Amino acid sequence: MTNYILPFFLLFSMLSCGSFNKQEKIEETEINKYEYSMIYALLERGVSGKKVATDLSEYQLEFKGPLSRTENRWMFTHEKDKESAVVILEAIKKHPSVLEAQFALLPNGKN
Repeated sequence: MTNYILPFFLLFSMLSCGSFNKQEKIEETEINKYEYSMIYALLERGVSGKKVATDLSEYQLEFKGPLSRTENRWMFTHEKDKESAVVILEAIKKHPSVLEAQFALLPNGKN
């Protein structure tokens, strides 16, 4: 009889300490780990961030300068909301001179 009670006791103990809720907390942190008003873009050699900002002027991007001249990685900012930021990021990614683009990461997923 004791052999049947032990597994149920262990399962109940795991559920009561909240070990299964850990995944939900990780997913919530993933959502808030980006600074949506800052976008980093890796450009083709010889292309300036100013040119990309000028080409995409309808999004009112503010060119902040190079993050790395050797990689040709640049930073842009904007004053739009989170939903508009996703549209802006996609537009930057579609620019012919952009190799990759992403939102800026916050340190340790903090806002």
